[in-house]
Amino acid sequence: MSRLKGSVRTFLAVRGAVFVAAIVVLVLAAAIGGASIARGNNSTSPRPAQLATTDWPVNERGQTYGSDAKAQSEADIPDLVAAMATNGKIGYCLKSDMDAPPPELPKSAEEAEAMMRDALCKGRIVPVYESDGATQIGVFQIGGPGTTVVMDNSDGTIVTMTGEPDGAIVAKTTYPDGTTTTKSE
Repeated sequence: MSRLKGSVRTFLAVRGAVFVAAIVVLVLAAAIGGASIARGNNSTSPRPAQLATTDWPVNERGQTYGSDAKAQSEADIPDLVAAMATNGKIGYCLKSDMDAPPPELPKSAEEAEAMMRDALCKGRIVPVYESDGATQIGVFQIGGPGTTVVMDNSDGTIVTMTGEPDGAIVAKTTYPDGTTTTKSE
């Protein structure tokens, strides 16, 4: 049970990211996860000058846009974060969409496990816009089948979980001595 609690705590800490980055922000942090690990609001006004250290372009709606890889800090991430849509088009996702919090925190280990399963197997999509922040050109998938989350436990054990199209989660555990076990849940 303590391993599960440690895994859940680690999973809650994961935030969307370049490969999904925040799978649990898919659900708990997201995420799983993706293109961005951002927090913020859906403001259409420019960021206060004291928070921004990068000279982002600004669209007609007052939203900054660009790649979060160029951000100097989390507060500096632009309002619209560069992303590739599932149709191959390059555009921008609202930072607030990328880091949407879960509807509520799990109340039990079983509920947390179900939320993790949904994040890994179902995922979620967010709109991808042109730099105007209004013209939708596609969607960006966060999590879903094929998504992998890696969790390092304090005991040196590494758990890698991958969502499968059929709803199963394949969990590979690597122990400090190098041995591994794999199971499908």
